[in-house]
Amino acid sequence: MSILTPVFGFELEFFVRLKDSFKEDLKKRLEAKENVPAEYRSWNFEITNRETDHAKHDAQDSQRKRMRDLLKELMKQRGLKIYVNQNEDSWQVTDEPALSEDKTDKNDYWRVEIISPALGSNENWQEQVHNLFKAFSEQIEITTTKGCSHHVHVTPGTKLDHPWFVAEQLAKIYCGVMYWENALFKVMPPYRKRNTWCRPLAELDPKYSTRRSNEKYTSTNFTNVLKGCGTVEFRRQGWAKTADQTIKQVGHALGQFTAFLVHCKWQELKNTKSIGTPAQYIEAVLEGMRRLPANSQVAGLKEWLHALDTDNSTKDAEELVPDELARAAEIKKNRLFDGTSFAGPQSRPATPTTPTTPGHTVPQPQSALPSKIVSTAWPGSDTGPYENPWAEE
Repeated sequence: MSILTPVFGFELEFFVRLKDSFKEDLKKRLEAKENVPAEYRSWNFEITNRETDHAKHDAQDSQRKRMRDLLKELMKQRGLKIYVNQNEDSWQVTDEPALSEDKTDKNDYWRVEIISPALGSNENWQEQVHNLFKAFSEQIEITTTKGCSHHVHVTPGTKLDHPWFVAEQLAKIYCGVMYWENALFKVMPPYRKRNTWCRPLAELDPKYSTRRSNEKYTSTNFTNVLKGCGTVEFRRQGWAKTADQTIKQVGHALGQFTAFLVHCKWQELKNTKSIGTPAQYIEAVLEGMRRLPANSQVAGLKEWLHALDTDNSTKDAEELVPDELARAAEIKKNRLFDGTSFAGPQSRPATPTTPTTPGHTVPQPQSALPSKIVSTAWPGSDTGPYENPWAEE
């Protein structure tokens, strides 16, 4: 049985605040003019996330930055390398304006996005995830809302190989996304079934016209493949606020990715009139997991996936409330206007950049794509129904 070693990264969205016990102790120490670490000295105990006065927005932004700086320091103390420049394999802590702090149950939660470095599936990445949450355990309280999510970016190969997909791999993932879309829809939590940030691909166009698939806010985002990091991004999963949840969701994405590439027999399925069921989807993901290295075997994944199916398959989709939808529409508009995105400079994808050496030019992925795939089965191209990824050269 062949073993795949994909490289991946992830983005976690949640809200953080100082734990009450730590917060009170810090107040007393500051009032007593005791020496405290630099990251706490300017802490603003008065500002809240509920402010509507525009004059206080700068103070809110300053508090968000204090919190991000604190998280970075705590992560450093756990041995996690923090982002310094674009080419470094390191963790990032950034702002995520799409998150609505006023939906949390306390007025001192601040939005944050944690972005992992490029992680090899054959490395001990699960230990890094545990260290991330251990870094926060004593001082930081984490919460989530239905607006939070967990995105996993994946590329083939190892860190020593260039990560670009070839056309055959992309066609298989493309087929997998469409064949299993309904099954994935059913097992996801209601708030991720038809969320504006991860719309079902088939919902954009019944035939999945590639003109319409040039849309990043879908359950599977292909738009990074031809630019930047060269990843396929699995966006459908809900929030994660513990190490165990994060590891299981990464395992889910890696198992899905591997199943689409090596397990699913697309030539046998190309003329089928049916689509995959949740139970079949779960078995495919678990088979994909078995094709990954020992370091990416995730304990309890089978039980967790079946629990998702049991809990969610009969539940209807939940949309965001109107003010969240309006906020999302405005953020999407601004990101389109100023060129920023989840793959932009503020929040680069949690995935490898293409390795380069002096005097060596890495081939762009377009050069590996047969014209039939580019013209009929590629995000952003002008024509082509869903059936064409199976077309023979």
